[in-house]
Amino acid sequence: MLRCSPQELLGEWTPEKWDYWLQTAREAEILAQDELALARQGMMTGLCDGKAVFITSVDSRHLQTTFQQLAAKLQQQFTQAEIDLQIDGSVMQAEDKTPERRQQKRLVQAKTVAEARLLATPVMQYLNERGEGKMGKVQLY
Repeated sequence: MLRCSPQELLGEWTPEKWDYWLQTAREAEILAQDELALARQGMMTGLCDGKAVFITSVDSRHLQTTFQQLAAKLQQQFTQAEIDLQIDGSVMQAEDKTPERRQQKRLVQAKTVAEARLLATPVMQYLNERGEGKMGKVQLY
């Protein structure tokens, strides 16, 4: 539940495609930590293998360098990509546009499902019937 669903990385970038690309890049360990952090806090628009714009609210002194490194790694996979940078503070306000916000949403959903499943177990039902059961904090691994 914590993983995003597979996407075909063709045509227009969508939040789902960007999330999936980032997940696979993270698993393949092709991004440095600063590139990963930047990618998680932004979104890609435009074409996967054409003109695209990476939009982020991050505005740091290392932004240009980190963005150029991230763009270079994307261009290894998408050889026709021409990626520009845009800074927009509202991007982090969107509920499900960035991989970071999408992951937070998946985490909440996974915890809700895990709690429901735990409460449905015979042991928890038995303890609840006796007034002795109490759900603690659910940790997902």
